[in-house]
Amino acid sequence: DCDLLFQTMFDEYFNPPTIVVSPVQEAAALRVVDLADYPVSTSIDQDAPSTSIPSTQEQ
Repeated sequence: DCDLLFQTMFDEYFNPPTIVVSPVQEAAALRVVDLADYPVSTSIDQDAPSTSIPSTQEQ
């Protein structure tokens, strides 16, 4: 039984089923990639508390 189970797992791994992607899904994926090319502005809050830990600590 184990041989049959593992054989089907190996068959799926080495011969994966073909997945058909519709043109609509491809166009949507390309649109998301195109949005990544636009510049993005970020603002930094100068008054925010620091999250850094001092490197010198007395023992």
